[in-house]
Amino acid sequence: MTTAATPQSIEQLHLIAFDLASDRRRYRLTRLLEGYGLRVQESVFEAWLTDQQQAVLLRKAEAILHPEQDRLVCYVLTPDESARLRTLGCAYPAPNPDYHLI
Repeated sequence: MTTAATPQSIEQLHLIAFDLASDRRRYRLTRLLEGYGLRVQESVFEAWLTDQQQAVLLRKAEAILHPEQDRLVCYVLTPDESARLRTLGCAYPAPNPDYHLI
């Protein structure tokens, strides 16, 4: 018996960028994001997340951020947009968890 993946269980590529005024909050947020994805720039992460994982991450991030001084944005890339992603230079895109090399 095969169970179909629910929309909440499908992982999609998320691009997360932030600008924080405090070094302490920046460190705490960076540590949090490192548990979810790959750092591709100083304040930019790529992560493959389900809707539920995204909700948990944003809730934890909100507890770190100062609402009047800091900003975090989380873009969800559709499968079509993810397939069109192009990376130049030495950076590596976050690996898709559905792709396995044996």
